[in-house]
Amino acid sequence: TSDAEVVAIHRVLRAALRWGRAKRGLPTVATEYAEPPVHQTPEMKPPTSAAVLALLGQLPGGDDVHWSRAVRLLVFTGMRRGEVVGLSWDDFTPSDENGPGRLKVARSVREVRGEMSIGTTKGKRSREMPLTLPAETVLVAQRMWLEDHGMVSKWVFPAVPDMTSPRRPGWLSTAWGRWRKANAPGLRLHELRHHWATMLLDEGVPINTVQAWLGHADAAVTLSVYGHRTRIGEQMGLDAINRALGSGPPAIKP
Repeated sequence: TSDAEVVAIHRVLRAALRWGRAKRGLPTVATEYAEPPVHQTPEMKPPTSAAVLALLGQLPGGDDVHWSRAVRLLVFTGMRRGEVVGLSWDDFTPSDENGPGRLKVARSVREVRGEMSIGTTKGKRSREMPLTLPAETVLVAQRMWLEDHGMVSKWVFPAVPDMTSPRRPGWLSTAWGRWRKANAPGLRLHELRHHWATMLLDEGVPINTVQAWLGHADAAVTLSVYGHRTRIGEQMGLDAINRALGSGPPAIKP
C-alpha cells in the first residue's frame, strides 16, 4: 500500500470515528493514536507548448480517426473529456462578420461502472467561450465528416451506429491511451487542460477570464489547481521586477 493510500484511508477512518464519538459516545478514536506517513502530492508539470505543438503534428488524420479531432478540441479549448463528448451542434455558433465563433459548454457525459449518464458539468455551471480559428476548424471538419458519411445526429461526437447518444468518455481515453504509448508516453489526456490553463495564465490573461473559460466557481480553484510554476512564468516575473525596479538603489555600505 502506498503512502498516499494510507493517508487517504486514515482520513476516512478518522472522520467516521470522530462522528462516532460526537454522535454515539464512542469512547476512543483509535486514529488519534496512529501516525500515518507524511505524503505530499507531487505538483503536476503540464507539457510545454512546444511539446503540445509536436503532439498536434503527430496526431493521425483521415476520416476514420475522428477521436483525434476530439483531442485537438481538448487542446484548443481546455475542456474536460466528458464535456467534449457531451457537445451538441446547438452548442456551436460559427464565426461571422460580427466576431469569432462561440461554444457553449452546458453538459458532461459520465460513465460509472459501465453506466453512462448525461448531466451538468463538473462545476455544475454552464459556460460560453469564444473559439480560436483552429478550434472552429476542428468542429467544421467533424461536421463535414459526419455529412460525408451520411450520419445525422445532434451530437458532435455521436455513438456509432445508433447516432442517438453521444460517445462515452472511455472511447476517447481508450483511443488516446493506445496511441500515446508509441507517440506520447506518460502524457495523460487531462494534462492538456492543465497546459491550456497554464499557458493562458503565463500570457497574462486575467484570472477571472481563465476561471470562466475553465468553468470554475472560484478563481482560487483555478490558481491552486492550474496555476503551475513554469520557467516562462518565472522569467516573466523576473522581467516585471527588472522593468519596475531596474538594478535597484545603490548598495548600502556596511
